[in-house]
Amino acid sequence: MSEVVTGRDAEVQERLDKEAIREALMRYCRGVDRLDAEIISSVYHPDAHDDHAGRIFTGETVGQGLVDWMTEIMDVTSHNITTSNIEVNGATAGSEAYTTSMHLQTVDGVQRTLLAVARYVDRFEKRNAEWKIISRIVVPEFTGWLEMQRLEFATRARRDKSDPSYGVLGS
Repeated sequence: MSEVVTGRDAEVQERLDKEAIREALMRYCRGVDRLDAEIISSVYHPDAHDDHAGRIFTGETVGQGLVDWMTEIMDVTSHNITTSNIEVNGATAGSEAYTTSMHLQTVDGVQRTLLAVARYVDRFEKRNAEWKIISRIVVPEFTGWLEMQRLEFATRARRDKSDPSYGVLGS
């Protein structure tokens, strides 16, 4: 028999659930920017569905599918979550997370940068004490190409496990 949580304990549990969902959203961004299918997959249930502004990814292939797509069309990406609104209802939750991302792309030898502002409209389910996405719809707000000249630095971001973040975060 399951125990019903009430009062202060219910408030604490709701905050813990919301924080777990926010952590999943942040982990997704890191996984996409580092082209790490394992990290991306850790955010989705095996039976998940992701509608990425018309490009559909499903099931256990969501992580690798996103990595393959990003590798094919982008040289560098940087995804950031800004505002997140989360409503928890037992073992399910709805989330609307605003995202701003930059995508560097080379076309015919010319680099260009896409600024994309969108919302991740997600359904989360808590299974085995873990919150993961079961359904995602990416809703673009606006996108546009920016003219930028790329600067070089001694330390560069890497889109794989040689990125400096793996040295401090482990995975």
